[in-house]
Amino acid sequence: APRVYRQVKLSSEVAHGIVTSCLVLISLALLFHISPLLGTIFGFFVFFITWICPLTFLYIQRYKNKINGPWDEVSNIAV
Repeated sequence: APRVYRQVKLSSEVAHGIVTSCLVLISLALLFHISPLLGTIFGFFVFFITWICPLTFLYIQRYKNKINGPWDEVSNIAV
């Protein structure tokens, strides 16, 4: 199954998104059937990791400061 999933990912981005969404929905439905609480928690975490975290990173990126330190490459300063 991992080889098939990798081949789908390499062949089409849209197909990869559809397969991933279907797998998440099937997992959510089966987990919700076992325990509604665990299904709700799983759904919340999937939503949080998929949407809230990336949007938060995009929002806080505008407040990013450039810090120069000893780990940076040396830049030549023209005199």
